Amino acid sequence: MKALYRALSAALGALALCAAQAQPSTATEETKGEAPPPPPPPRTEWEGALGLLLEYKPAFSGSSETKVKPNLAGFVRWNRITITGAGGFTTREQSDVERGIDAEIVRRGRLKMNLALRFDAGRDQSSSDQLTGLGDIKPTVRARLGARWDFAPQWQFSLAASGDILGKQGGTTVTAGLSHAIPIDAHQRVLFGAGITAGTARYMQTWYGITPEQSAASAYPVYQPGAGLRDVGASATWRIDFDRDWAGFASVSEGYLLGPAADSPLAFRRSATTYAAGLVRRF
Repeated sequence: MKALYRALSAALGALALCAAQAQPSTATEETKGEAPPPPPPPRTEWEGALGLLLEYKPAFSGSSETKVKPNLAGFVRWNRITITGAGGFTTREQSDVERGIDAEIVRRGRLKMNLALRFDAGRDQSSSDQLTGLGDIKPTVRARLGARWDFAPQWQFSLAASGDILGKQGGTTVTAGLSHAIPIDAHQRVLFGAGITAGTARYMQTWYGITPEQSAASAYPVYQPGAGLRDVGASATWRIDFDRDWAGFASVSEGYLLGPAADSPLAFRRSATTYAAGLVRRF
């Protein structure tokens, strides 16, 4: 876990350096006679939203069973602090809303860094017949440190680490992602994204491993995975602002298990497709 955090810190430092170097100086712009870019739209002090999110996805990572899951979703933002439940929505200025209690701790040019606390609901063995005998994974709280770098117009690179701060066998994950937005008109845009996630041995054992006790209570062989890649995925999302207050989205994503996760007895299907749609009213 410490090694992953050190790697993340080094990568975030590199991002900050690149972001600083990527900022054109005012003197250079004036010399070339080019007008500086328009300032971003002013932020209101607070903003909120409430909506409904509907997902069709596997019962758990690696499952061959699927389920439909409705969720109330929304957020409340005050300056740089946001509290939200299920994700998927954006603010009026089209900023993504991180799940949990999130604070934007750095905003320097094209680079933003966030620190968030998230509730991890764990896994309930009653959610799928394929989990019978494995017991439940206890809920916990995760701390997430992330960075987003807008390195080119409509392009964004992200890097984040998420760790179980209560020590309930949640382990740590590190995720890197790349996204590109294509505006359709003033009210619509399509976003394409790709990402890859790795986990520590503790995380892999909790979610994809089989202990001797679990093996005795189920039909699965003992499996003790090590640290490694978890999955790679790609997504496409259509967003629309119907007016200033109402907005919606629809998305499809495809994930593929890798490394220790793909070798798990619980990997009934290595690939999985998730469909999601949401409608929200901002206020």
